[in-house]
Amino acid sequence: MKFSELGLSEKVLNAVEASGYDTPTPIQAQAIPHALQGRDILGIAQTGTGKTAAFTLPMIDRLVAGRSKARMPRSLVIEPTRELADQVALAFERYSKGQKLTWALLIGGVSFGDQEAKLDRGVDVLIATPGRLLDHFERGKLLIDHHAQRRQVGQFDPKSTEKHQQPATTDSGASVEEQVRKEWNPKTDGGLPVF
Repeated sequence: MKFSELGLSEKVLNAVEASGYDTPTPIQAQAIPHALQGRDILGIAQTGTGKTAAFTLPMIDRLVAGRSKARMPRSLVIEPTRELADQVALAFERYSKGQKLTWALLIGGVSFGDQEAKLDRGVDVLIATPGRLLDHFERGKLLIDHHAQRRQVGQFDPKSTEKHQQPATTDSGASVEEQVRKEWNPKTDGGLPVF
C-alpha cells in the first residue's frame, strides 16, 4: 500500500513524499482513512512507528477543507511532554507546507510573550503541554467554548482541582472506554478499534 491510496490531498502527499516517505506504516494505513472521515480512533503502536503522522496528516487535510474561524483555534493537541509537543509541531511544519494553516506551540521554558503574540494573531491548531495550556487559561489568553466543549469531553474546568473529569462519550452515550471494551478485542480483532 502507498500513501496515495489513503485518500490524502495532493498537497499533503507532496509533503509526505518530500519527507522521503511513500509507504505508510501499519498504524498510518489503518488510521488515516478513518480519521479523514472524522471517525474516532484509538491507536496503540510502538515508538517510531509513525503515530504522529497518522493523526497530523488527516488533521491537516480536514482543517484545510474546513472554514477557519477568526483568530480561534480549531484543533487542540495536548501532549504530556515538551519533547512530544515539539515533535507534533515539527510534523505540522513539515506536512502542511504550502497550506494556509497556523499553529502555536505552548510549552514551558519558552517566553510567554512569543506564545501570546501567536495566540493574538490567531491559530488553527494549538499544540500544548497541560501545564502551559493551564498557564494561558489562567492568564486569560484562552477561553473555552463551553457548548462545543460539553459535546466533546464533558465538563472540563481548567481551574478544577478534581483529578477525574467526565469521560468523553460516543454518539450512543457510552464512554469511550466502554465502547472500546464492547467492540474491540485486541486478541481476536487485531488492528485499531474504530467507532
